[in-house]
Amino acid sequence: MSKLPERGPIYDVQLIESLPLGGGGMMQAMPNREDLMACGKQFRRVAAGYEILLYHYQLQTDRLKLLRDFTLSVEWNVANAKSLRAVSTYVSMSIESLENELRKLRLP
Repeated sequence: MSKLPERGPIYDVQLIESLPLGGGGMMQAMPNREDLMACGKQFRRVAAGYEILLYHYQLQTDRLKLLRDFTLSVEWNVANAKSLRAVSTYVSMSIESLENELRKLRLP
C-alpha cells in the first residue's frame, strides 16, 4: 500500500521529500509536515512562505513537463512527416495517396 504524500499544515500544499543539489546526483532533504508545524509555532510566516514557494515550484515544474511533452510530440510529428515525404518520393506517390494506402493496410 503506497503512502499518501504529506500536505503542508497551513495551505495544504503537497510536500516533497527532497530536491536535487545541482547536477551531481546529491539530494537535499526537505521539511516534512512535522518540521513545518514545529517551525510554524514560533515562525508562522516562515512555514507559510515555504509552502507558497513550494506551490510555485511545483507549478513551474508541471509547466515545464507539459512544454517538454509538447516539444517531443512536435519533434516526433516532424520526423514522421519527413519519413512519410521520403517514402512517398521513393514510391512516386503523393503523401495523401501513401497515407490512404497505409490506412488500408491498418498498420500501427
